[in-house]
This record gives sequence, C-alpha cells and structure tokens, in this order.
Amino acid sequence: MNSISTTKDIFSPKGGGSELFGLESFQNPRYQGQWGASDEDVFELAHQDLLTHKQDDPPRLSFVLTGSNHAPYQVPPYFREQFPHLPEHGIEGTFQYADWALGNFIKKARESEYFNRTVFVILSDHGEPVDPLDQSVKRYHVLFLILAPGRVPSPRVVSQIGGQIDVAPTLIHFLQMNVPFHFMGTSLLDSSRSGFAIFRDPENLWLLTDQGLLKRGLQEHSSLENSAVLYMPPKNGYLQPESVREEPEVLNELNDWMESYVRTVFRVFQRGEHSL
Repeated sequence: MNSISTTKDIFSPKGGGSELFGLESFQNPRYQGQWGASDEDVFELAHQDLLTHKQDDPPRLSFVLTGSNHAPYQVPPYFREQFPHLPEHGIEGTFQYADWALGNFIKKARESEYFNRTVFVILSDHGEPVDPLDQSVKRYHVLFLILAPGRVPSPRVVSQIGGQIDVAPTLIHFLQMNVPFHFMGTSLLDSSRSGFAIFRDPENLWLLTDQGLLKRGLQEHSSLENSAVLYMPPKNGYLQPESVREEPEVLNELNDWMESYVRTVFRVFQRGEHSL
C-alpha cells in the first residue's frame, strides 16, 4: 500500500502502509500553501507512482490526500491568472481549482496504460455547504464515486444511506473478493441492507436511517430526555428544522440503537480488537 499525502503522519504506517510520500517528496512543487503541496503536485506524484506499477505486478492500494479545499482556501496565483473570473477569496475558487486538478489527473490517467486496470475511488470526509445555517447535516452529505473503466460499462447510481465505515466493505463486494474481513460497516451494493450513517458536529451526534434523523447532544450528562430530537429524513441532504417528529417510540428505538453502537465501537477500540 502506498500512501501519497501532503503531510506526514503516523496513521498510514499503522494502517498497513509500506511507503509514505510527504512534503519532502516534492522537490520543486508548483505551489505550496498552508496545507502543503498543491493538489496538482500531489496528483502528479501519484500519477508518476502509478506508472511504475506494471500489469504483472501484485495488486496494491494507493491513497491520495489533497488539501486545497480547506481553510484558508488558498488557490495558486497562476490558476487565478488562467481563470480570472474566480472569486478573490472563499470556498468557490478553491473548489473550482480542486475540480480542475482532479480532472487533469483523470485525463492523464485515461491516457495511461494503468487506467483500465485501476479502480479509482473519489471520496471526502465532509463538504463545505455555502449556507452557514446547515453546517450540521448537509456538510456530511458527500460524494462516493467509483470510477472503474475496466469493470463498469455504463454509469449507475446507488441510492443507499451509508457512511465512511461502509467504503471498504463496498469495495470488497465490488471487486468480488472472496476473503474474510473485519469491518463495522456493510456493502452499499447489498440491496438487502438496512443503511445508516453516524456523524457529528461540535455539539451533536447524528444518526440517519430510513426511519428518520436523530440528533443527540454531546454535552456532558446528555440524556434522552433533554437532548434527543427526531426529524424527518433530510431532503437532498438538507435538514428541515420544521420537520420535528413527535414519535416517542421511534425516538427511543433510534436513541437506544445509537447508544449501543457507540458503546460497542468504543469497547472494540479500547480493547484493540479493531486490529484483528
């Protein structure tokens, strides 16, 4: 597993990474911001690394982390010169740059030998909604795109509720790997699954299921009586504040479910059983 990142960390080696590319790997980056080398520098390094992988080599996993679309939202000056219509400051300009850098990488990959035998997974940990009133739910409504030119002949949309924990099981299912695995999530390609997603903001823990959206406060001594609120499922990722549901049975069921899940995860990691 190769981990190509703009920053050096301790997570990748513990996750099984055998090689880590950090800021010191870029001899002359075109641009370096607060988060490290630019997206195009990172993608170019990834592209050059993928070119070294030959068809007869064992399969491997490469992980690429970009950082342009994080505050303070820095865009290379030469990109602004090329696209003078970009806003002077803010999120929109960096999103356009990130999209351009990713598109440029895919274009180079498409012209390379490794393209048709590679599965590209495009995913983020969270988004940045323009509306500051909905930083809690819409912010975590993110894209999970699988680009597999050698395996998927035509586009397909899978509408399932899921989260980051479902990514690995989904890829194992997609690749038809008949191997035992140990994950908390399930495959998003399994139509029989009962999907859910758990996420948090600075003040609340959220649980999204087909039954509804549960919000529970993270304050010390939070309890069902004073912090749990049940909403209708969000529309296009947006929370509808007026959609509070007065259904104690559903609220209690989802609150107990969330409590059980969080305690199970905490105990598994506390005991180190996640590394089995």
